[in-house]
Amino acid sequence: MIFTVNSGSSVGIAGFARDSARAAIDKALELLRDGEKDVAITTPDGEVYAHDRLDDFALRYELKTTDQT
Repeated sequence: MIFTVNSGSSVGIAGFARDSARAAIDKALELLRDGEKDVAITTPDGEVYAHDRLDDFALRYELKTTDQT
């Protein structure tokens, strides 16, 4: 399964493919810590989780996060 993590800023848009939900949320949290604002994860079935819905993403995939964003 491929998850896509996207981020956008005034400089441009970047996309990162990850092969697991854990890797996707780790990348999304890393981007947020680095100051990116428009971070989202797209699941293999096409559902998009914007940065303010990462907790929902973690619940869906039964992930524990220590980073509260």
